[in-house]
Amino acid sequence: MYATGIQAFDTLNFSKVLEFHNITGQKYNYQGFPELHNLYLINKVFSANPWGEIVDRSGKTAYPFRLHIRCPWYGPTKSISLAQTCAETVQSITALYSAPYYVFWSGGIDSTLALVSLLKTVNHKDIVVVCNKFSIAEAPNFYNDQIDGKLRVHDSLIELPQGCTAITGEVGDIVWGILDDGFMNDPEVVQYLYRPWQEYFEIKNANLDFLHFVDQFMQSSQRPIDTLLEARWWFYFLTKGQSKAVQKFLKLDWPVLKYNLVHFYENTFFDNWSYYNTDKFIKGFEWKTYKMPAKQIIYEYHNDRDYLLHKTKGYSNSMEKITMSDLTAYAFNRPLFITDTYEKPESDTEPFFSTNLYRQQHYAKYKHLFGQ
Repeated sequence: MYATGIQAFDTLNFSKVLEFHNITGQKYNYQGFPELHNLYLINKVFSANPWGEIVDRSGKTAYPFRLHIRCPWYGPTKSISLAQTCAETVQSITALYSAPYYVFWSGGIDSTLALVSLLKTVNHKDIVVVCNKFSIAEAPNFYNDQIDGKLRVHDSLIELPQGCTAITGEVGDIVWGILDDGFMNDPEVVQYLYRPWQEYFEIKNANLDFLHFVDQFMQSSQRPIDTLLEARWWFYFLTKGQSKAVQKFLKLDWPVLKYNLVHFYENTFFDNWSYYNTDKFIKGFEWKTYKMPAKQIIYEYHNDRDYLLHKTKGYSNSMEKITMSDLTAYAFNRPLFITDTYEKPESDTEPFFSTNLYRQQHYAKYKHLFGQ
């Protein structure tokens, strides 16, 4: 069955695919698609070397290929508490997907909040914690008090069983504006965090046409975007969540037809909470207060004051690393793109791109995705 759109295209050779279909595509400088290029320039303001792809979830940006949007953003509906957001997410997941629920737990704030939310309402017999030694080291008290001897545990090195529902902590960082300690500890950046976003953008890119585009982009949020923090949130919230959500389909050998893969934070409930609560992301410049509303919910369930006051966002990717089949192989053997039916066409000449081979193996099947 043909896919209806490209879901992700994080590959060294995707620009070669575009060129094959008569689309010039280096660093989003697509001919005839200036809005997409300007979104890339916004990304450059926030990161000298932008990671991941730009997917405008509002559907208002033109692309030179058919793009599938997993979780479209149609605008806000209503503001609800974070606790209610978590509860409605659990209710939605359990209504759509059957047990057992294999919950990927890294010990970090996002995955712990997801696990706690499930533990509150789901029969514990239906919950299996997927973790490893790094998870336990990151949150030893939680593991000892809430998991060890109380819940089933699945070693993350072992393939998940057929028919289960796997739940990850993606795309939690998007909900919280993608702050990191590198950003917060950069004195040349953090001083602008609560100042008008225009001040920082004018330093990074003073082109008047670009700044006019950015102003229109911020206004498209339909809410005040005054500070650099709010501008950073709006860009990542709208355009980088999907790239984060599909990275495991690209990196890992997921048997997606064998079980359901659900990202706890990829839904309209968390979209709405994030939209209305940017003021709750962090208190001033205190890094330990980042994601404090989530830590408070965890604290109410598991009375660990040290975790509440001192746990900070880390790079909780040990789960991903330990389940990755082969990092070296991944670097030289990636799909050209991924479709919304999780087809992953690859080139037999990786890491090089052969136009003749692409024509023989993939052109006829996927050419409909690249019509303008």
